[in-house]
Amino acid sequence: MLDRRDSQLLFKTHKRRKNSTGYVIFALFAIGIALIVIATVNSRKKAVEPELPESRTITQHASAIPGSDDFAPHASPDEPDPVQAPALEKPKKSKKAPKAQLDQPNTEVNATSSAAMYAFARQPVAPGAIGPKIGKYTVIQTPLKYSENASPEAIAAAEATTYVVVAGDILGRIAQKHGCSIAQIQKANRMPNDQIKIGQKLLIPNCSNSTEEEQKPLVAEAPVPTAPRGKWWKRVGVNTTELPKLMAAEGFKPPQKFMAFILELTFDETRQVVTRERAFDYKGTSSLNSGWNPASAVKIFAAIAALRRIDELGFTSRAKVTFNGKKPYSTTVGALIEAAIINSDNIAYNRVVQLASFDKLHKEILTGKFGIAQTALNRAYEQTKWKSLGEDPSLRVSPEIVLTEGKKTTKIPAANSKANALCSSGACTSLQDLAESSRRLMLQEQLPESESFNLRHEDLLVLRRAMRSADRTRGTEMVDRFATVFNDNRVKFYSKPGFSEDWFTDNVYIFDPRYNQAWIVVMSGYPGRSSLNSAATAIAKIISSGKLRKIP
Repeated sequence: MLDRRDSQLLFKTHKRRKNSTGYVIFALFAIGIALIVIATVNSRKKAVEPELPESRTITQHASAIPGSDDFAPHASPDEPDPVQAPALEKPKKSKKAPKAQLDQPNTEVNATSSAAMYAFARQPVAPGAIGPKIGKYTVIQTPLKYSENASPEAIAAAEATTYVVVAGDILGRIAQKHGCSIAQIQKANRMPNDQIKIGQKLLIPNCSNSTEEEQKPLVAEAPVPTAPRGKWWKRVGVNTTELPKLMAAEGFKPPQKFMAFILELTFDETRQVVTRERAFDYKGTSSLNSGWNPASAVKIFAAIAALRRIDELGFTSRAKVTFNGKKPYSTTVGALIEAAIINSDNIAYNRVVQLASFDKLHKEILTGKFGIAQTALNRAYEQTKWKSLGEDPSLRVSPEIVLTEGKKTTKIPAANSKANALCSSGACTSLQDLAESSRRLMLQEQLPESESFNLRHEDLLVLRRAMRSADRTRGTEMVDRFATVFNDNRVKFYSKPGFSEDWFTDNVYIFDPRYNQAWIVVMSGYPGRSSLNSAATAIAKIISSGKLRKIP
């Protein structure tokens, strides 16, 4: 039997056990609560989509992404397709937010994919467009909020985004892309003029809140003709009398079978809009498409058609092209174009026509739609060598062609066209058609879309660079005379000459930054490469002195 001391000891032991049990239950309860909280937080983190840049930022920086239409050539054709291996970076957050901005914009997406957002960023930009849809990927933009005391300037700064200038950009196109006027962007960046440079960061204001006066479209009021060029010239007319008078006053005596045509282009003060076009020729010779040999000057038509076709197939000038004829041949599209235009390589030209497709060339490019209705390219150049390669002398026949770029490959079946041709000679064209090819090529950014070749921007640059006279080793006789008279390194010349059977032809675009004008001069003379020397000197004096501008 327990005595009192033992009973007290047993009671204390039971009491300690009872208290320990309570502590354990409390600890287990606290751990359970903690686990529930952690699980809830983790589930919420999984449910929240990663933060993505708002749609206006993605759209405005599309041109800075490699592979986009506004990016200059930068990679080899063997590099993987960037869409397959995207590397979209988050936009850097500013260190200090504008004082007027109280809440950051929220971006909500119903699904995420870096590849999808990369593809989204590459889409064409419509002026003022915000929040486009790409399949099931939708970007919803919420409005910004401001304090009641915020100034208009502070609000504009809060709404603005940043654009980085890339190769080929001009201020007018940047403004049009973002739905702004040139003046708005100049004001936002305190720019004294419209000059920009690669890598420059521009503040792009939110122009959707601007006044009606500020929102005037960039091109709409410009009196630019929208009809096909052939019809427009017939309506306005080509001046056939003033040019011979002006040239005679310079002491010019025409060589045998001399032909000349000048297209004068006048821009507005921004040089972004063509406001007037006037045509002059030498005694009605600009419309003749027979009785003379344009030689390699016609190669520009084939290059334009080839670049349009590969773009339709989803390729760029960086693509590898293989001609599977009797003697297979591989190169890149860009290298092929440069060989045909810069070096005037005849075999390269023949292959460019094959790539363009005889049917597409004559049914889609050499037509009234583009104001080029007096031209046909029928037979291969340098036929002896061409036939030794196992190729057909007619450009109607083409072998199987394979295009490869990144992970994409397309086979173009062999073809033998039966389409009708405008003439029976190897090639025929007119000075007007040659001038029109230069006009649409060199003014693609300024002309309405209805008159544009719509070449991919990086491909357009490839062709323009190929036409730079400074890169050519022969055929510069006419350009050399122009350069001597203008005597200013700022004046640039882009041309495609040709020489065959003693006919010398050149198609020259003259860019002079000192004036709001440009000129396209196309001439052909016989006999010899020097047949246009005196004519080139006379016309350069007429243009540089302003005498052509004085003609009413």
